[in-house]
Amino acid sequence: MSRTIRPIIFEERHLQLPAVQQIDCGNAPWEREVANWIADRIPDGVLHDTRHYRTEVWLYATEDDGLIGFGSLGVTKWQLSPSNPRVRLYIIPNLGLDRRFHGQPDDGSEDRFSNQIMDHLIFEARTRAAAAMGQPGACEPLLGLFVHPQNHKARHIYIDRFNFAETTVTNHNDETGVDYEGLLLNL
Repeated sequence: MSRTIRPIIFEERHLQLPAVQQIDCGNAPWEREVANWIADRIPDGVLHDTRHYRTEVWLYATEDDGLIGFGSLGVTKWQLSPSNPRVRLYIIPNLGLDRRFHGQPDDGSEDRFSNQIMDHLIFEARTRAAAAMGQPGACEPLLGLFVHPQNHKARHIYIDRFNFAETTVTNHNDETGVDYEGLLLNL
């Protein structure tokens, strides 16, 4: 049984797949938000982000399990300190894992599906940063993401396993009233 994910570049036609429309990332607010994003059930869903922000999106699947989850990579600007101007950097706007695969595979290895998705997104960001190095307007070799302040498990994984660092950057969600906390990784 293959437990290695395969990234599939997201295309608009994938929205017609039942697995995409029915993905269930869990019941926590942040899990519902990302499931609604990939299924394009909200105004600022996946199509909005791919069209307006040129966000790249991947679906992740295995031969045996089908759709496992999804991830995305884009570019944004963050003001990392009040005395410095905003800098362009790479960002993971959204990622999610179907709840059936939370903590899987449970074989004691570091090859859990969530880790494989993060490894792929970090690889893609590093590849883009290396290719753009020295070019005018290139992003800084930094990768950011926002985490819900109550999503302690994800925050712990991003910091302890993937070496993201805390920042003072936040992103306020007007719809939910939540201030998401920014984390940053040097690529």
